Amino acid sequence: MSGSAIADGLITMLSAASAFGSDAVAKDFSVLERSSGSCCVVSWRRFVSVPAAFGDPTAKDRQWTHTIMGFVKDLGDAKSTLGRVMKFGDVVLGVIEANDSLQGTVNSVDRVEGGRDLNAAVRVGGANWIPIFIDVVSTELV
Repeated sequence: MSGSAIADGLITMLSAASAFGSDAVAKDFSVLERSSGSCCVVSWRRFVSVPAAFGDPTAKDRQWTHTIMGFVKDLGDAKSTLGRVMKFGDVVLGVIEANDSLQGTVNSVDRVEGGRDLNAAVRVGGANWIPIFIDVVSTELV
């Protein structure tokens, strides 16, 4: 597979989650312009490729780190916005745990970790968004 195929697998899975929908997950930031609530941008951030065995130049263990950049739109109700921020990680974890081969693009998901800056917000398209960053580390045998 490739970093792009793994990102596509994540996008397919996150799009199927009722919390996001098909028009709120993409590889680019245009989702912020068309989303009415929460949305995600998916991209690979890092990869490591290591020979699986000494003397074997073809077989590789490849580890990918993909970042899900989540954005929760402030709809003017602080309690509701914070509730959606708090739920965001649970939704992403549930989606990944339901299919840890990421649509058959990897052998396994090794680690998922996320975080957010409690003081961070971005303004896009006249709206305030709370950013959340989740890294998905996966392994494939190439």
